[in-house]
Amino acid sequence: MKYKVNLLQIPNQEVSFNIENDKGFFAVDVNLRKMPTAGLVADVFIDGVPQIYGRRCVDRMPLLLNNNLGGNLYFEDQFGTIDPDYHQFNERFLLVYDSAYEVSV
Repeated sequence: MKYKVNLLQIPNQEVSFNIENDKGFFAVDVNLRKMPTAGLVADVFIDGVPQIYGRRCVDRMPLLLNNNLGGNLYFEDQFGTIDPDYHQFNERFLLVYDSAYEVSV
C-alpha cells in the first residue's frame, strides 16, 4: 500500500509521522535539507534511531538501504522522472511510504 506524506513547500524541514504495518508500529522522522549544488538530501530516523544521513533525494530511489521499516520511503514525480523540488511538494513531487517496496540486501 502507498501512503503520501504531507510536506511544506520550504527547502529545509523536519516531518514526523507514524507507520503501522505487519512488522509493527514505527515513529518516523525525516529531515530534509536543500543543498547548494546537489538538490535535496534527507536524514531518516526510525523510532529515534538514525537509519541514514545525507541521502540524496532522487526520483523513485529508496531513502532507506535496509528493510527495517517494512517498506520504504521515496520521492515520486507525478508527471515525469525529475528529482524533487520543494517548490512543488505535494503537487508534482510526493514523499511516499510504500509498504511493498523492499530493498534486496
